Amino acid sequence: MDEKYGFAPVPSVLDWGDLRLDLDVAWSFDRFNSLTRAEALDRLKEGFGIDFLDDFLFLPEEVFSYCFPALIELALELKTEELFRHQDFIREFFILVDARIFRSSGCPARWWPTLGPALKRLADAQAACGFDVTIDENYGLRWAAWDQATWAEGC
Repeated sequence: MDEKYGFAPVPSVLDWGDLRLDLDVAWSFDRFNSLTRAEALDRLKEGFGIDFLDDFLFLPEEVFSYCFPALIELALELKTEELFRHQDFIREFFILVDARIFRSSGCPARWWPTLGPALKRLADAQAACGFDVTIDENYGLRWAAWDQATWAEGC
């Protein structure tokens, strides 16, 4: 995965911050501490039914930047029939990206070469599986707006 996303060292215990101050981060620390990106991807695949997306909402920035590629790869690798069974994954992935990538002070363009195709794949799965866009928003439209905004931003 380092070839695709660039090498980064596994986050240290210090990168996680004071675990006594945030139980969400402490819980995520127990799940992902000391894992390489490939190992994090394996953990995500093993426990796909477990809600890992909440973990990513609360990760410290350094840890998030390191682990997020594993989540992108999971979105790219899931089979369509797996996505059909996991509409919540699609919804929560879009919520996570909105919160951590588009509403944060970071640069969406940094992630877009791999994140864009992952989001497009999830949006297409929403349409292909016939998920009701009145329950969840139309993720195809959301993806298109983000795609246009990201390329215009070019940071």
